[in-house]
Amino acid sequence: MQFKGELKIRQVPACLIMPLWDRLSFHIKRGADVADLTLADALERLFRQQDTLWLITEGNGAFVTYISNETRGAYVEVANLSGFHVRRWAQKMCDAMADFAREQGCSFVRCYGRPAWGRILSGVKIVGEYRGHAVFERVVQ
Repeated sequence: MQFKGELKIRQVPACLIMPLWDRLSFHIKRGADVADLTLADALERLFRQQDTLWLITEGNGAFVTYISNETRGAYVEVANLSGFHVRRWAQKMCDAMADFAREQGCSFVRCYGRPAWGRILSGVKIVGEYRGHAVFERVVQ
């Protein structure tokens, strides 16, 4: 399959959430099997600006991020991640989230996915399992 243009990972401004929601909610709902965030909860949290909506361009996917804390410090949680042609964007998404975490003063990024993603993502480590998916973390330096 041929792709046009450069694939990008973009933060969706609050004013564009509703105009893009019909297109992106498919991915957010699809990613809910791993996350504890329902579609309705995700939309409410986005409007309260507790979470951030991200777009994987070229119609490939979407996800939500939020900041959490644990004993090791603050981290960026990637939730409701879903998309097509994962090999094409997974590393770019991982790198973008590391940059975002660094900007937010976080010490690592956590996301969930198929265990096989570990073969295509550099700089991440599988640290556990949740609902049949691998838990990946990437330390931010």
